[in-house]
Amino acid sequence: DAAAGKAAGQDRALLIAGGSLAQLQEKDPDSLLRLCGVCGVVICARCAPIQKSGVVRFIADRLGVVTLAVGDGGNDVPMIQSAHVGIGIMGNEGTQAAQSADYAVGEFRLLRRLVAVHGRYCLLRITTLIKLVLYKNVMFCIPQILFNAYTLFSSSSIYNSWIILGFNAIFTDGPMLVLAVFEKDIVPELITRYPQAYDIAEAKESLSLGSIAAWQLLSAWQGCMIVIVAANLYGRDGSGEDGRDRSLDVLGMLVAEVAVTTVLFTAALCTRHWTVVNHVLQWGCLLAFYVALLLLDSLFCPEPGE
Repeated sequence: DAAAGKAAGQDRALLIAGGSLAQLQEKDPDSLLRLCGVCGVVICARCAPIQKSGVVRFIADRLGVVTLAVGDGGNDVPMIQSAHVGIGIMGNEGTQAAQSADYAVGEFRLLRRLVAVHGRYCLLRITTLIKLVLYKNVMFCIPQILFNAYTLFSSSSIYNSWIILGFNAIFTDGPMLVLAVFEKDIVPELITRYPQAYDIAEAKESLSLGSIAAWQLLSAWQGCMIVIVAANLYGRDGSGEDGRDRSLDVLGMLVAEVAVTTVLFTAALCTRHWTVVNHVLQWGCLLAFYVALLLLDSLFCPEPGE
């Protein structure tokens, strides 16, 4: 019934003048909200600048929604600044609206592409970046937490300090940053033809509690598995199957190797639009890590007798 009512409301429009709008807002705001709720379009005509901004704040406060305001003149500046997202159009009325807005476009026809295409891509990129950044840092910290518990919280670090320094700065940030700049899932022409794709992306890529919890559970599970595998390969008594001593650095490098490789391949699996920059940073970071690993191995883990 709610869906049918919403669909029916798309065929209705409300046109209200500034004077009537002010009276309804003052005397019966609930009726105004109900009236707006059953209409697909609400047009407020002959409104003063303060009324325009008042409508935006009224909708945002009473409905708790994110608002977007579009204007092309100086009298639209208060409205643009009152909205969560303000878009100014540079036209015959000057550039005041564009200068006070979050985004500016040269013509009204570009608004569709700005919101539907670039807005959708921005949603996709930011949510994916946030999830991956949280995921990789939790997964990298889990082995350290378990190692501290195993060593009775001796404050020893399982990782070499150079690996800790390079994990976020060099080895894993490149693919995620380029993903946040170039990521796409469908072509722009398809989005402009079917604006409903924005709603689909918003529902799929939202930073809901369940979505974040799923990523954190994945990172915690992978972190635990890394420790279990590394501990079995390393040996509980600090020596391998051949009886030779294994230093703490060997264990730390083994854990770091699996962790960094897992993070990079997870980022690769999340990438849907591959460019030359993606390939260079994705495989370049992996190569840089293994080069650094070889250097650290020669410095901190010499062979017996050396």
